[in-house]
Amino acid sequence: MDIAVVGFGPAGLYVGSRLAAEGFEVGIFGSMPDFLPEFVSKETVKEFLLSDFSLAKIKRIAKFSENFELKEEVLEGNVIDTNFFLRNLLKKAVKYGADIVEGSTAEIGERVKLKWLEKTFEIEPKFIVMEESLGRSVFGAEVARIPFNSDTIEFYESFDMIILPAGETAAVFGNLDFSWHKFENVAVLSIKELFVPPERALVEKRLIRVGRAAGHANRFGWVLEDGLFYGRLLTECLIRYLEGDEKALELYRRVGRKKYIRRF
Repeated sequence: MDIAVVGFGPAGLYVGSRLAAEGFEVGIFGSMPDFLPEFVSKETVKEFLLSDFSLAKIKRIAKFSENFELKEEVLEGNVIDTNFFLRNLLKKAVKYGADIVEGSTAEIGERVKLKWLEKTFEIEPKFIVMEESLGRSVFGAEVARIPFNSDTIEFYESFDMIILPAGETAAVFGNLDFSWHKFENVAVLSIKELFVPPERALVEKRLIRVGRAAGHANRFGWVLEDGLFYGRLLTECLIRYLEGDEKALELYRRVGRKKYIRRF
């Protein structure tokens, strides 16, 4: 096996599906996460062909200061059904011949020890791409639809809280204690927990971290867009390395620390 991908997040699934499409032997291990919808910029929607996964089109951001003064800015993009998109990436990986072991757990060492149902087995790939990782907890919540403009993101600077319209519900990221105060009498449908580890070495021998495991996603609500950019970077570097360019992974070490996404 050329590449073992551990984790079903956007970065890992992008790497796995692309490398499988290029003809490499790929295995993808882990469990499908359950993400809330996320905002993706207009440029990224076009770049990664995400329009089919859109829940809402965004035209502006309403920014509220500490004393709740309102300042509106143009912000074009889409709220994306992250789960639908990830399932689509997984289908592409299967189509191109990747081995998928959903519901498995992995112990990483010189070899990868996999546990699935009652079975345990080991593999020794050329590279291990790790996205799945535990670390600091951050939370997001899905709440019943609240009365705000359906084409506007609300951002409360002093509370670091983002509210995204998504069909009949809204996704709330950031300070949930404040959100319950703001949305009194609003039904909470579900609360999601995401583990974001601190940044660590991107490449350690055969282990390569990307996405959440690399600290690329440091806030709930930015996993998809960051994951796609960093996943594409790693994919291009791995292809070049596997084709004989021994310096290709140095590019990932350097550029993998840069932030592609312009924040609010």
